[in-house]
Amino acid sequence: MLRVAAALAVCLGAQASVMKYELFSYDSVADPSATVVSGKARFTVLADGIIRMEYSDSGAFEDRPTLAVVNRKTAVPQFNQTNSGGTVTITTKRAKLTYTAGPGDFKTAQVLKVEPVGSSTFKTWTYGETSATDSWNLRGTVRTLDSHVNGTVNCNRQLREAHCEWGLVSRNGWALVDDTHVPCMDEDDWWTDSEGKMLKNVDTTDLYILAYSHDYMTALQDYTMIGGRIPIFPRNNHGVWFTRWYDFANIDVREIVDEYEASGMTLDVMVLDMNWHKKDDWSGYSWDPNLYPVPQDIMDYLHMRGLRVAANLHDATGIGKWEDHYLEACEALGLDPSNPGGP
Repeated sequence: MLRVAAALAVCLGAQASVMKYELFSYDSVADPSATVVSGKARFTVLADGIIRMEYSDSGAFEDRPTLAVVNRKTAVPQFNQTNSGGTVTITTKRAKLTYTAGPGDFKTAQVLKVEPVGSSTFKTWTYGETSATDSWNLRGTVRTLDSHVNGTVNCNRQLREAHCEWGLVSRNGWALVDDTHVPCMDEDDWWTDSEGKMLKNVDTTDLYILAYSHDYMTALQDYTMIGGRIPIFPRNNHGVWFTRWYDFANIDVREIVDEYEASGMTLDVMVLDMNWHKKDDWSGYSWDPNLYPVPQDIMDYLHMRGLRVAANLHDATGIGKWEDHYLEACEALGLDPSNPGGP
């Protein structure tokens, strides 16, 4: 039997399948009818163009949510499967996966490929190809563009600290998400154990192939089914923002808004950089009274001008004793204000 009950293919963390703090009812354990197991390999058909490919040396597969994939309980798409002469095939309306096991993991497989079905224009993917080696990948994101001049979103040219990610679509028609080394999450939606160590994936290899040809919109939409729905930004957030790391006072902020209006330029969001708070530490939660003696005054003014307001915060050292509401914070957390760190 290729398809097996979920109970025969669960992992050590399956108890954390339903997300606890998400707004939507995400379940990381796939419908058993979506899974095909062949030896120590498991394939899960999550959408017409998304197939999860796992190999586990232990034979126990990963069912916990990860930071990248929180939901696998999707509506099972129609697909056909065969097992002939040790070769497994899975065919959806978009793609056909072929797997012939070798003596070990996917690296030794005789065949592991995903090819197009019908008139699809995507090029066949074979194991070993990644989005990093795909010159047609349409790129993803980096952590920040701060201090970058003519920066690139080619992850091969980015430092590890940039947290660069490859795109979910490609002109080659496929993209690969490697979830093997992405932290898993426990029953409290947290990614470390009690000792602060990362919760590691029990799979030897955990890959997701997105095979959508040039149907980029559906590829992105279907990914949100497994990666989680993405809130839509307020309309203002797509407009013009102003921010500068400088000791702007109440009157300075008003002048900036007036200058934008006088020059006929639009302004949608005013960001008060970290100088807005007290300077006792890099962190801060209390208004600097030298710059904003009556904070509500500047807030009322900016809102009256139709602007959204944001305040930059570097939460590096927590809530200091100098904060305006330090005592209230200690009381809310049940801590001794004179010794909040305990014995």
